[in-house]
Amino acid sequence: MLDKDEIFANHIWSDLQFGEKINNEEIKKFCYSYMKDIPDGSEKSNYGGYQSYDLPPNNVPECFRHLISCVTNSINQVADYYRYHPLVIANTWFNVNPINTYNLLHTHPQSILSGAYYVQCESNTDDDTGRLFFERSDGGQNHIQPESMREVSMRNGMAFSAKVQTGSLYIFHSWIPHHVSINKKNYDRISISFNTITKINDHW
Repeated sequence: MLDKDEIFANHIWSDLQFGEKINNEEIKKFCYSYMKDIPDGSEKSNYGGYQSYDLPPNNVPECFRHLISCVTNSINQVADYYRYHPLVIANTWFNVNPINTYNLLHTHPQSILSGAYYVQCESNTDDDTGRLFFERSDGGQNHIQPESMREVSMRNGMAFSAKVQTGSLYIFHSWIPHHVSINKKNYDRISISFNTITKINDHW
């Protein structure tokens, strides 16, 4: 009987009911007001849509600070699993993706755990507002040939995707390449993204 050890583990953590404790309407108002005041926004991973600059913690409404507090609690449940020191959110920003826009493949350097909270998606029953895709980055994609697999699974596959829906939270290691596919609906997809650092470098 062979024993096995799990090494260099990666997981995608999710809470599809996270939004029950978040005031999405107030956060949406803040995002649209910000876009009106700063129409150009940042140019990083958002193709065709809008991406804010990093949001200063002292210049956001209470609903947003409450979101950050709740996300931090979830992050530290994940951090404890991996035996990390407590983490804090180092920076956060929002994305607004109208129809025919998407988020490019990217990672989050100098962060340990990253994630996204979905403030608004058009529907919870289809994929027309896009999916969150993760790609393999451990080199296995250069060795595992499709014909070698009896069936594709999260253990041997090259990619994994999750349906984005209003109120869902996803947390993952920052070095996993990821992107969000095109929004096919005439309805804005709004998400809040974040990076983390250890608490000894607490920016918040």
